[in-house]
Amino acid sequence: MNRVKAYFFANMSHELRTPFVGIVGFSELLSESLQNPEEKEMANQILKSSKRLTETLNKILNVTRLEFDKLEVKLRDIDVIEMIDQLKILFSKSASAKNISIKTKISQDEIVVKTDGRMLDEMITNLLNNAIKYTQDGFIDISAETIVRENKNYLLLKVADTGVGIPKNKQEIIWKEFRQVSEGMNRSFEGTGLGLTIIKKYVETLSGKITLESEIGKGSTFVIEIPVEIVSKKEVNKSKEIVLKQTQNNIEIKSRKPKILYVEDDVIALSYVDKVLKAFYEIDTAFNATIALELANKNIYEAMLLDINLGKGIDGVELMQMMRKINGYNKIPIVAVTAYAAESDRLEFLAKGFTHYLSKPFTSVELRGMLGKIFNS
Repeated sequence: MNRVKAYFFANMSHELRTPFVGIVGFSELLSESLQNPEEKEMANQILKSSKRLTETLNKILNVTRLEFDKLEVKLRDIDVIEMIDQLKILFSKSASAKNISIKTKISQDEIVVKTDGRMLDEMITNLLNNAIKYTQDGFIDISAETIVRENKNYLLLKVADTGVGIPKNKQEIIWKEFRQVSEGMNRSFEGTGLGLTIIKKYVETLSGKITLESEIGKGSTFVIEIPVEIVSKKEVNKSKEIVLKQTQNNIEIKSRKPKILYVEDDVIALSYVDKVLKAFYEIDTAFNATIALELANKNIYEAMLLDINLGKGIDGVELMQMMRKINGYNKIPIVAVTAYAAESDRLEFLAKGFTHYLSKPFTSVELRGMLGKIFNS
């Protein structure tokens, strides 16, 4: 039954994410192109609803992955203050819409630690999401510091709000999958009840702990404590400078559009990507592997984007391996464009020979940004 459940969610991921490329993509394009304020707002509402559905899907799939897959911790140097500042900017618009101010309280000049950046980012993101959702007005405080206990370094993070608060008799269930303080027909807030479950699993994976202090009508404070290794910011900045110099040295000024191939069995996704990229790239599209191989043998492409699930016949991984055998394509950038969106999926596709990875659904900014990095433009 566990295997059936895992396969079900993997299939659902593909079947839901692929049509979301069209829904999110075309509503984004409509929003950018429409001039009538009322029509523009309707397009924005479609985009907003699509993103909410995507976030819900992501949380359900994340919990499923956490249940069946062993989490791989990827340690890297993280500038915690920089991460918090970026997330504060990201959430400022939704907070100000409810007259909520987001404040940061950081007494240290720098907090650079070695930890799993993706998990840390998602933990703070979920806590900020909840804080804004359950606060009608007032403020949200984010604080961070490093402490030493028993000769070990710890990162201490706090997210406090002036929201509705959580009653004592409900403070245990909020960590459980799909559970919320407000449940059933009379529930007061939207959401899956998975955010805190995911946070707790991440914290425990990093050998840390999360605690809650809350009072009805006065708000809640979530405290995360995880063991870390302290890193000098000078070393991090030195690494960034080296990467920047390497990038600058590799930039080649091009007067023509780079030629790329996009292979995808979903017609709507093909149409969307073509519209987004045609102003910047010379793009050919293929509906299946057979057409893609014919085009690759007739043309010279500087990059390829391959969907993984191409329906009948050859899949994206097999197609990539066949492309690599064609003269001139053994080293070009080939992107896995896929609805398999877990971190383990990304690592698997990169290990198999893809140079880049893009999960569905994606926005035009994400797509152009990735190709911009590939072509240093």
